[in-house]
Parts: sequence; C-alpha cells; structure tokens
Amino acid sequence: MRRLARVYFLFIATCLLVTGTSASHSQQLSTSNDEHTKWIDGVMRTIQTIKRGMTRSDLAKVFVEEGGLSIRTQRKYVFRDCPHIKVDVVFTPSEDDKWTEKPEDIVKTSITLSREVLAGIDRVAGSKYSRSAVIERAVRRYLEQLKHAHIHAHDLQILNEAADRLNAEAEDVLRYQDHDL
Repeated sequence: MRRLARVYFLFIATCLLVTGTSASHSQQLSTSNDEHTKWIDGVMRTIQTIKRGMTRSDLAKVFVEEGGLSIRTQRKYVFRDCPHIKVDVVFTPSEDDKWTEKPEDIVKTSITLSREVLAGIDRVAGSKYSRSAVIERAVRRYLEQLKHAHIHAHDLQILNEAADRLNAEAEDVLRYQDHDL
C-alpha cells in the first residue's frame, strides 16, 4: 500500500512538474511571439514611410545599399535592422547626368502586374492610350467609388440614428395615447 502511495505521489509530482514547465514554456513562447509581433509591426511602419517622391538620402535613413551590380536608376537596399528585409528601388535621376548617383535622386513608384492584367489593359488602351493612362483612370474611378461608398455609409448611419430617435419618439407618443384611453 505504501509503495502504491509512493508511486501515486511521484506520478502526481511529475504531472505537476511537467504541467508547470509546459505552462512556463507556453508563457515564454507567448511573450516571445508578442515581442516579435511588435517588432515586425514597427518594421512594417518604418518601411511604409518610404514614399514616392522621397530622395535617395531619405531612403538611406532606413535602408543601406546591398551592394552588387546596380545602375543609377535602380538599386537593391537592405533594411538597417534586418538583412533579410530587402527592397528594389527605382529612382528618377535629379539631374541629366545618367551615371552618377545623387542624394537628390527621387524614389519612383513601380508596380508589377500579371501578364493577364497587362493584356486586359492593352485591350482597353488600344493604340489611343498608354497603359499608365488606363491604370490611372481606373484607379481614380476606384478611389472615387470608395469615397462615395464612405459618404453613403456615413449618410446611412445618420439616417439610422435619426430613425431610431424618431421611432423612440413615436413609441412614446403611442404610450401616451394608450394611457389617455
């Protein structure tokens, strides 16, 4: 009987030890994941500060040149805090000098589209318009639709709030009428 009690005690103690270790390990992983998530969030916010129209010197505050072959109008950069985060940047030269990189060179926005999308754009553009003109017109229309959808949602919210208020007033009037009878 004592032997069984001892085995039972050792079993319970082992379970408690394993459970405590597992919970502690889970807590450490959770804390570690939270820290990584916060770090990545900060990295993403920093990277999103790169905007069209920035200069090469502005970009150098966040990224360093990776090295290797490049030309004045295109270069690969590496995030200062993590060598695994890289971006390809296209520049518009600030002067007519085609070969010398200048701190004033301007970051240009470049978008990569699938062949199918480009074929569709080419069909719409025909020989009359450029791809850029078609894309810009489509994006402007889309942004206008988003703006109108936002205005519509806001107007609907105002109407719903007014309807709730009017319905409450109508119910109040009906209650008074019921009391008068």
